Amino acid sequence: MDYSMLHTPEGVRDIYNEEIETRDVIISRLKGLAKSYGYDNIKTPTFEFLSVYYKDITLKRPKDLYKFFDNGGNTLVLRPDFTPSIARAASKYFTTERTVRLFYEGNVFANNKRYRGRLTEMCQFGCELMGEKSIGADAEIIAIVINSLKACNIDDFVISIGHANIIKELIALGEFNAEETDVITGYINNRNIFDLEKHLRDKGVSDELIKLFVLCNKMYKPGSDKWNELIGYASKYDAILEPLKYLDDLAKVLESYGVSDYISFEPGSVSEFDYYTGITFAGYASKIGEPIAKGGRYDNLLSNFGQDKPAIGFGIFVEEMQMALYKQGIELNAKADKTVVIYSPDKLNEAIKKANEIRQDGKVCELIADNDAVSDIKALYDEDNVTVIELK
Repeated sequence: MDYSMLHTPEGVRDIYNEEIETRDVIISRLKGLAKSYGYDNIKTPTFEFLSVYYKDITLKRPKDLYKFFDNGGNTLVLRPDFTPSIARAASKYFTTERTVRLFYEGNVFANNKRYRGRLTEMCQFGCELMGEKSIGADAEIIAIVINSLKACNIDDFVISIGHANIIKELIALGEFNAEETDVITGYINNRNIFDLEKHLRDKGVSDELIKLFVLCNKMYKPGSDKWNELIGYASKYDAILEPLKYLDDLAKVLESYGVSDYISFEPGSVSEFDYYTGITFAGYASKIGEPIAKGGRYDNLLSNFGQDKPAIGFGIFVEEMQMALYKQGIELNAKADKTVVIYSPDKLNEAIKKANEIRQDGKVCELIADNDAVSDIKALYDEDNVTVIELK
């Protein structure tokens, strides 16, 4: 036997038993919460035409896409991100509705070789609110993210909110070219503000602009003295002051949702996707290094599919949520009570009838043929939630 056949390719894995049961509970709770806000379910294909994920629309690194060809020679890609797929579908099927609320669940794929050990196939749940550009829509989406995590018993987390226009304006003030912009956003994305400051100083950037870069890439609690100091320092830069004030107003609206304790501001944060036009945000749970959720406003994306509609949405990374549950010692689903019926060959029919009775009551029943090793079988099911019945 070729034992290599037992292994999965790098970046993908099998999921079974308690892990998949926990995932089912998570997805069920997330769907229930989304429905309570008036969102409807949608499923899009696992792969799309390459044009849906064209570089100018989404990914900065096209090499991160899994690409292949159909029989007609068209280039197809496994979806690396749900948002463009939902935008395409909404532009096709929801042409008359002013506001569209949709939620989704499925796998995304990133052919990312830069970070060994990370999954390339990941489960994602998310919501998209299309057709409304308002502070109320932004607050609703962030509130759903927060309440989604709480619905899955995760309470030790923070949602860091920024604004895409802030980094754009900082880049414009420094008159950086595309190559320099990639370097700067790379430092910011990796939260390497020390090397960012050194890089800007080596490039001869003014002390005032360097300070603005640094201040915009710190974390703030809304309404704090340091947050108000940043707004004061940015007062001479209208293009930066405006999004900062918007974040300040957003915090006040989120107070009405009762979620203020879970938010902070990181105004100059950046995303790996190019389509964001307004607020952006990421969720971080205690003891987890990777974001548990990401999202933001993307008012121009639907125009690529023939619809001129504003939109905002988020995605929750289910694997990261499960890791947060594990690291924080949270058990989301209790094991269902199970009855195991061990029967001798002449009791098969009786065992089947007994199992049917148990299952008709909505309980779990497993049949095991007696192979003269009843004690060994019992040992396998020596758990509090298992009842063993012997028919001999």
